[in-house]
Amino acid sequence: MSGLALAGVRAVYGQAVALDDLSLAARPGEVVALLGRNGAGKSTTLKSAMGLVRVTAGSIALDGAEVGRLAPHERARRGLGYVPEERRIFAELTVAENLEVGRQPARAAAPYWDEARIWRLFPPLAELRRRPGGRLSGGEQQMLAVARTLMGNPAVLLLDEPSEGIAPILVAAMADAVRSLRAEGLTILLSEQNLRFAARVADRAYVLSQGRVAAEGAMADLLADRDALGRHLSTGP
Repeated sequence: MSGLALAGVRAVYGQAVALDDLSLAARPGEVVALLGRNGAGKSTTLKSAMGLVRVTAGSIALDGAEVGRLAPHERARRGLGYVPEERRIFAELTVAENLEVGRQPARAAAPYWDEARIWRLFPPLAELRRRPGGRLSGGEQQMLAVARTLMGNPAVLLLDEPSEGIAPILVAAMADAVRSLRAEGLTILLSEQNLRFAARVADRAYVLSQGRVAAEGAMADLLADRDALGRHLSTGP
């Protein structure tokens, strides 16, 4: 199993500093949530880990090896998988074809995924395997985006707002899927606005504010800290 660690990361958009001396870690086999208001730096943290944002200081380590100088596709080859908030599925390809696009060889330190295992993880997709991605609901597209990334056999999975814009019944299904992935030994770092969702799946959490870590700890301990939640989140649990 692999872990992910960011240390002293500074990320910028043009001249604007988005992350400032940010340090956090997702240890092997755990689910870690990034919490905070819009603009706190949650999505930027995931993009920085994946190499999609310019990082001017700090280090990013995957399974103990520095990857901060690698291109995004090279990080993916090392075992880092990323599911963006925008999903970015191929609308004209079928569900099965989308999965095939993501297929990569087995990886020694990661669970192996094929179509049969994907159908068991996301039963609704099995019934829709011949439907074009553009004709799926938002929740079904989110499942497909996660499934396509899993076909690359990542050791660490970055999930950006997995519960955003999907029906409550599919939010529950997505939470079940995240717990199943943790049981497989997959390390997951997720950005999440939905505190209830995060509480259902995360072992630990970091609360971000203005590109810095404002609070951190076990998910249960953070949920009990009403003052911290009130200062840094829009709503409580």
